[in-house]
Amino acid sequence: MKKRFLVILLALCFYPFAAGANLAISTFYVLFDAGSAKRTEVVRVTNNSNSQKVYRISLINFKQNADGTYSEIEQPLPGNPFASPYIGFSPHETSLAPGQTQTIRLVRRPMAAAADGEYVSHLLVRELPEKNKKEQTSNSGELKIDIKALYGVTIPVIIDKGNLHSSAAISSASVNNKAENPYASVNVKRNGTRSFWGNLIVKQGKKEIGRVNGFKIFMTTPDRQIKIPLSEKIVSGGQVILEDARTNETISSKNL
Repeated sequence: MKKRFLVILLALCFYPFAAGANLAISTFYVLFDAGSAKRTEVVRVTNNSNSQKVYRISLINFKQNADGTYSEIEQPLPGNPFASPYIGFSPHETSLAPGQTQTIRLVRRPMAAAADGEYVSHLLVRELPEKNKKEQTSNSGELKIDIKALYGVTIPVIIDKGNLHSSAAISSASVNNKAENPYASVNVKRNGTRSFWGNLIVKQGKKEIGRVNGFKIFMTTPDRQIKIPLSEKIVSGGQVILEDARTNETISSKNL
């Protein structure tokens, strides 16, 4: 008897461009101010593939690790409440033709009784497997394994409540010139009552040779280790600079 197995691979991309260019989201993040009268935001999802796709939309919760990866969690960590209890959204599922776009509407619920702080969850848009897919036949009767990648994208959904602040500083920095592709390794420590958004720039003298823009250190994470690819090896006069991405202000630097 012929058997056919479908192996589903879910590729999660934590930025607003699609894994494999099959799925795109219009924004890097959604930010609500609990003190503002504005209570709705929209996110646009586009099917960039060449076939009809069905997507499921949900809210999930993560712990950010020091290397920037994420681990899904069920319970909020101290000082890092979930936004999901205060966010409504629709639709929860959509079918899109190639090139078609769906608008997802997010609504912030009342938070008068909630404590001050930064509330974070992630919006997940995930491709679903095709239904009623016909089995392929083969005269050899061999076992077939069909590997199909299913793409998903997540973006942070953040609610700020109260007078929050954040700061950060470079705690250590080193450079690897021996690798075929040189890079700088930088540790950034976060402080404050909300996540920190930063830019890191590496210079050799006055010349910029590496940059990472818009990285985030969430409240689940006291520090981040960030690798910055360099366009050339550092010989002398190397320096790494940390900017606050919200203000573009230089707040820390260290020689390499």
